[in-house]
Amino acid sequence: MEEVDHWGDWIEPHLQEKQYAGFWTSKPKAKDGTCLSWKTEKFTEVEHKIVPFNNGVNQKLVYVLLQPKSDDATKDDLLCILGTHLKAGVDGESVRVEEIAQVREVISTEILAQYPTCKMIFLGDFNSDPDWQVYGKVKEMGFTSCYGNYREPKKLEDGTEVGGTGEPEFTTYKFRQGKMLKHCIDYIWYKQEQLHLTALLEIPDDETVTSWGWLPATCHPSDHFALMAEFGYPPLPQE
Repeated sequence: MEEVDHWGDWIEPHLQEKQYAGFWTSKPKAKDGTCLSWKTEKFTEVEHKIVPFNNGVNQKLVYVLLQPKSDDATKDDLLCILGTHLKAGVDGESVRVEEIAQVREVISTEILAQYPTCKMIFLGDFNSDPDWQVYGKVKEMGFTSCYGNYREPKKLEDGTEVGGTGEPEFTTYKFRQGKMLKHCIDYIWYKQEQLHLTALLEIPDDETVTSWGWLPATCHPSDHFALMAEFGYPPLPQE
């Protein structure tokens, strides 16, 4: 989760009641931050790390390595969850590209160097639309967007799908400076050769959101919608 505050006095205690463990880090110049949580009956934490982006902005990368709790699980079955909240603003795409480049470096030199067979899920608020550079940069890392086929993608005359057009119409919906802003900027990424996607949480449609009187609303106290994916997590093939 991103833009999280009141971690220690409210969110963490409630997660613990539901048998979740986790950690949180704030932005250097703000009260809110990012947290990652996991079900303790299913996973044991191996390690976690908080990585400030080195471009001097107010964002971080967080990740955790989790060991499944099963009799036959080995270190080859580790799951790595990475979360981030990239720099905001239409004019911040070049900075976000730099941040993704650092994520790629962390995955290569820190995570895969030590845990070469771990499965990876990368999620967060990327503050970047599907037709902007960041989306393509994450795909170049071998990730597939869980919501990439949420709706019928647009196609060229020759039938070729236009990349990113299958994403939801919006994951954030807000009224700012006299304008209604709708963007798809939140994503869950995974690697298809490691996990199989089995279910997605639906996002309310435009008609439903407008019936609430825009966001945040009393029935939905956020200007972003929750994304949730369910994965099949098979063991590695036996030789």
